[in-house]
Amino acid sequence: MFWENSNAHAGSGKQSMSRLTGLIGLAPELSPGSGYDDREAARYGLGSVRDAAQFYDLWGIDVHAKTSLPTETVCSYVTKAGFHRDFHDGHLLPPEEEGGMSPGIDYSAMRGYRIPGADYPAPPAPVRPTPPAPVRPTPPASSWASSTTLLIFTFERADYLTRTLDKVAAVIPPGMSVVVSQDGAAADVASVVAAYKGKLGERNPVTHVNHAQKQGENGYQLLSQHYGFGLENAFAPAGTGRVIVLEEDIEVAPDFFKFFERLSPYLDDPNEDLLCISAWNDNGMRGYVSDEKKIVRSDFFPGLGWMLSRPTYEGLLPWPRGYWDDWMREPPQRRGREILRPEISRTFHFGQKGGTSGNIYSSYLDSIQLNVADVDWAQEDVGYLKRDVYDARFKQRVLSAQVVDAGSAKQRAGPRRNVLVEYRGLSSGGSCFERVAKQLGIMDNIKANVPRTAYKGVVEFAWNGGYILVSPPVADISW
Repeated sequence: MFWENSNAHAGSGKQSMSRLTGLIGLAPELSPGSGYDDREAARYGLGSVRDAAQFYDLWGIDVHAKTSLPTETVCSYVTKAGFHRDFHDGHLLPPEEEGGMSPGIDYSAMRGYRIPGADYPAPPAPVRPTPPAPVRPTPPASSWASSTTLLIFTFERADYLTRTLDKVAAVIPPGMSVVVSQDGAAADVASVVAAYKGKLGERNPVTHVNHAQKQGENGYQLLSQHYGFGLENAFAPAGTGRVIVLEEDIEVAPDFFKFFERLSPYLDDPNEDLLCISAWNDNGMRGYVSDEKKIVRSDFFPGLGWMLSRPTYEGLLPWPRGYWDDWMREPPQRRGREILRPEISRTFHFGQKGGTSGNIYSSYLDSIQLNVADVDWAQEDVGYLKRDVYDARFKQRVLSAQVVDAGSAKQRAGPRRNVLVEYRGLSSGGSCFERVAKQLGIMDNIKANVPRTAYKGVVEFAWNGGYILVSPPVADISW
């Protein structure tokens, strides 16, 4: 490989060095085949006349620590008579025939030989075999896990996908299938998927599907078409009743799956008429949340870790060719249906490179607090989330809050003291929602005339032991 052709052979030097050191036994950390190219090893290797390990031991080469005797020590020895005497005269094999030549030095007799005065490394301590860990049987799959599929969308960020799958693998319940939908054909991404397919094994079967990208369309269109493809594959098995949606740059909380399992009866109940269940709070910044067990209703679809039922999915078809998340928020798709979400997010968006939006919200996303408590949701009473019960309590919560102005709200809120800041209009006027939201440090974004996280137009967040409610005039709320 000549210098002028180096660009055409990027990485070949590293591959060649791995092959060389692998074949001669200098790199025991590399596995034949996967760690280095071991084709024709018998032809290009060291052969079997002498053991390479004996040679390395003789010259003080530690193939694990990558150390050897000092060069000056070895050179001084081999250039003096001692080397010839010890090796040639002392251990030369006799000729096989009288008058013939010696076949060489008897290296077996040199085993354990040490160069006089050389400082050899200490021999490694004997390795005591570790007793095998007790085999614990895999717990049986719940009916919820076996009827729910985890769908992860990925493109070309293999390192991000690894982080996401690491967290998922640590908490996913047995029996839940995983579909990884890859846009394009990045080889390193495919390798990550293959590795986790082996890691999760039969406990959580992994299916890898590839979406062929269309050309000449913008990122939002490509992403939407990929979403349609992935959801179609995830819902393909007849037994799949629900799909949990993640992306390659989303980390999950310890109780992520327990949270969804506890709330599934609400999603499955047609009387509750939910659009989905989400793990994300758009206003879940550190300092703006406090209760890891609180769940609320919302009219805003947030994305970033959400669960969709089969009947709702089928009712949404055909899937849009672009801007799928905004499409979900439009009245023809939402149809007045609500979302359940936690106060403290069960997902964290960590992506800092790539991404369709160009990471314009990266500084805001970095401030979202990820829940760290492993809440035992099976023991939690969530009966208050039934629509009639929730709405009655919510109305009382709004009506009992003390009305204050935006400038004093954070000073007036406190333990067991909720305050309410009224806004008039969404985006125009001195007291519109956008202005009030900016003043209070919450998301001022509005989609389909619904402020992010709002329920009946009211956005609330924790502050100083109490809550601040940002609301349209109470008389204008449709109870």
